[in-house]
Amino acid sequence: MRSVLFLGTARLGLFLVVFLVLTLLPLGMDIFLRALIAMAVSMLLSVFLLRKARQDVSEKLVDSIDRRRAAKAAKK
Repeated sequence: MRSVLFLGTARLGLFLVVFLVLTLLPLGMDIFLRALIAMAVSMLLSVFLLRKARQDVSEKLVDSIDRRRAAKAAKK
């Protein structure tokens, strides 16, 4: 659960950092457009910067699914 919270917080943090940078730059854009650009850029950054965290979450998810399947099979 801790790794899921870390990944979510890190993704939100990346978005906020990119949005803050776009807000501080004098670009003359609408705030909605800045938010959309921030979402796209932070998504791309998270692919590269948060690779290990995503792998940890996916491994834990697979382990959890395997344990549930094994427990379900043991009950039958």
